[in-house]
Parts: sequence; structure tokens; C-alpha cells
Amino acid sequence: MTGRPRLLWTVPAVLLSLLVSPIHAAPPVDEDTVKAVMVERFTRFIEWPERSDVSDPSRPFVVGVVGRNSFVSVMERIYSKRTIRGKKVVVHRAVSAGDLDGTCDLLYFASADRAALSDVLARVKGKPVLLMGDGPSFAEKGGHIGLYFEEGNIRFDVNVQSVWDSNLKISHLLLKHARIVGGIAK
Repeated sequence: MTGRPRLLWTVPAVLLSLLVSPIHAAPPVDEDTVKAVMVERFTRFIEWPERSDVSDPSRPFVVGVVGRNSFVSVMERIYSKRTIRGKKVVVHRAVSAGDLDGTCDLLYFASADRAALSDVLARVKGKPVLLMGDGPSFAEKGGHIGLYFEEGNIRFDVNVQSVWDSNLKISHLLLKHARIVGGIAK
């Protein structure tokens, strides 16, 4: 059998195998899971001051979450088995700025009330705490990194001035993929 007769047998055989074999599609990943994983990815491009708690190897990496309980649960699930900057991760839920005890290395605002953001910004002003949150307006309002989905892809904004004001340094490798708000990248 050569040429056309072989093709006549091949097409039905392929179609039959597709009908008989189970189709396994990857389960969809929800936005909270993607954002939670991105938290660790972004910390790879941030430099904390030498005298910050992040530099203390005996201390865990502390993440505070303001906002949705569902995001806290996702963070706890993911970081029960992962590390950030080689350190065990402790996730704290904060209802308001008053719940923050000043030990967080990173604060994530999961669709939190924007009034809470201004309260937290006042509390952590000048401290080396990375501020991440949901939405493209998060960085514009004084946060450091705002994560959001656009046309099915994760996007992020960086408020460079706010990052510098917190005595953090951010890599140009991250900035070249960001939409910059609140300052010019040096």
C-alpha cells in the first residue's frame, strides 16, 4: 500500500483512536492561585536592605494579607510546602492596619478596601515592606506592585517611587516587563 490507499486507512484509524482514548485537559487555574505563586516570583527581583528582617536566616518570611479570606486560604495552602527566598513562609490575615504588628516582609491586598491601603501606607512608610495587591490601580494609589488579568494574561504595574521610598530595590529585569507608574526607573 502506497500513497492514497494508506491515507484512507490512516485517517479513520487516527479518528478512532481520538474517540476511544480519554481526553485529559489540564484543570483551569484560578486567578488567586496564579497571583499567590507570583508573590514568590516577584520577591526574586526585590532587594531588601541588609539590616532588614529578610536578611535574618533564623526568621521566617512573613506575608500579611489584607482582604478576602479565600486568598488567605490559597496562600496558606501554597506556602505550606514552599519557601520564599529560601525561608519558611508564615501567612497572617489582617483585617485592618491595626492588625499589623510590624513584622511583615510583604503585604498583599486581596481586593481590600482602598481606605485600608492608605492606612497601611501611613504605617509602613519608609519601612522595607513590599506592598502587592490586586488591580491596575493598586500601584497608582501608592502600593508597589499591582497584579491584574488582562485578556487572559497576568499583568503588573510597578510604582517605582513608592518602592524606593520603602528602601527596597527592584531589578531592571522585572521593570522591563512592567507598566511603570509613580516615577521613572533609574
